[in-house]
Amino acid sequence: MGKLVYAMIVSLDGVISDQDGNFDWAEPKEELHSFINDLESKSEIMLLGRRMYDTLAVWENIEGLEKYPEYIQAYAEIWRSKKKIVFSRSLKDAKTKNTIIKKEFLPDDIRALKKSTQGNLSIGGADIASQALDNDLVDEIMLFAFPVVVGKGRRWTANEKAKKIKLLGTKAFGDGVVLSHYSVL
Repeated sequence: MGKLVYAMIVSLDGVISDQDGNFDWAEPKEELHSFINDLESKSEIMLLGRRMYDTLAVWENIEGLEKYPEYIQAYAEIWRSKKKIVFSRSLKDAKTKNTIIKKEFLPDDIRALKKSTQGNLSIGGADIASQALDNDLVDEIMLFAFPVVVGKGRRWTANEKAKKIKLLGTKAFGDGVVLSHYSVL
């Protein structure tokens, strides 16, 4: 049975983008990017909300990719190779390969997907991750906290139910980012 893992880059105050939608403060350096590459390479399926999909879809066809560092090229290959399920009521067609569009996030479908999957499923996007948390679908949370306080903005979760979690570990990166890794109880 697969585990559903919610990994998210956040500010120290829990924001994923400022009130204008900017997240330029959250660009991972090589050490963190390589760690995320390893994490995503272990996922069999990526579950994505529309905004997260739009943000990540650039990895499908980055112009001049051969000029980028190896860890950037590696992530592009990981992205292209993964099966992706995008939850969107407005998106008609996928602009990337290996992508299925679903109009609705149905908890029973995700439970069935977890049962049929051996590896991890990653989930990205605060809205669908919040739905997954509220429906007891998330097994692990990984918060990569950047050393910045953003203030007003979009939070990493908007779930409505309290969740008990257990710290599995932490890791500090050279640029000041700290990973807090939790199991959802």
